[in-house]
Amino acid sequence: GCDKDGAPGGLPYHVILRSVLEATDLTLALRAVCQSPRAASINLVIGQAHDGPGGGEVIDVEAVPGDVGFLHPDEHGRLVHANHLETAVAVRDTLKDLGGSSFFRAARARRLLAAGMTMADIFADHAGFPNAICRHVDERDVPEDRSETVFSILLDLDVRRLGVATGPPCTSSYEWLTLEQAAKPGSVL
Repeated sequence: GCDKDGAPGGLPYHVILRSVLEATDLTLALRAVCQSPRAASINLVIGQAHDGPGGGEVIDVEAVPGDVGFLHPDEHGRLVHANHLETAVAVRDTLKDLGGSSFFRAARARRLLAAGMTMADIFADHAGFPNAICRHVDERDVPEDRSETVFSILLDLDVRRLGVATGPPCTSSYEWLTLEQAAKPGSVL
């Protein structure tokens, strides 16, 4: 969230999400986000498979009312994002008013990726428990502020499949589904 959320005249983010999902390629997906007036902050990781040299492409888009920021994969093709704003969009991130684990989880995930851990292992990581990457209820929080990881998703664009773990990833295994739509050249995910 940011200090400009609630701006009048913006599209609900669900409409923007739908337009991204209906895009036939990455360029059109990015246009759908960038050209839409926004009333609230939204973070999107958008990817497109490619069978040729270099493989597909992925980009993280932080869209806030009046601005858009982009994060690109590192030199190893890794892209990590947590629940706070990481780009230089011209807003104040309201999560900074609250603090919390988001500010260390992304950096930890980057280090674990660099150390060769799998994404499934990273999503199950408990450093900083209970407010870790695999988050569990923190009984110290008032009930209305309690949260936990209830599912986890892995997406493999190269082989066009989706893994879903229902429940915390530390206790759940991933069920893999083939992405039939992604098998079409140019499909966006």
